[in-house]
Amino acid sequence: PGDPHGLLGETLEGLRFESVLHAEFGNVVYRAHQPAYGRFVAAKSYDPERFGSDEHLERIRQEVRLAIGLSHPNLVRMMGYSANPRSKGTGLCLVQEFLEGKALDHQLYVEGWRPNELQVLKAAVDRQATDK
Repeated sequence: PGDPHGLLGETLEGLRFESVLHAEFGNVVYRAHQPAYGRFVAAKSYDPERFGSDEHLERIRQEVRLAIGLSHPNLVRMMGYSANPRSKGTGLCLVQEFLEGKALDHQLYVEGWRPNELQVLKAAVDRQATDK
């Protein structure tokens, strides 16, 4: 895939963008390295046409803060976000755990795997119970 946001080879906000994993609908998912933590992450840069308003960006930030608290074997761990106005996208990248293997869309749409609502709710309730 191409690099419509122009981040390949860049180091921004502690993320070194190394390769494009997926690019679709103006959003780009990169394999990025966080040298400070010695780990690879998936960083999703958003299309400014779809998520460029301050209202959308604030909603995404709120959802990230909520998702960081979730932990379950069937969920990809949210690690935070990076906001940088030098990005050619919205300046917002979601930073998630990087998992080797097939892309999630392949798992969902080709192989037909889907967590049921009960599994998702249980993960949220389990996390809330451990916070008390």
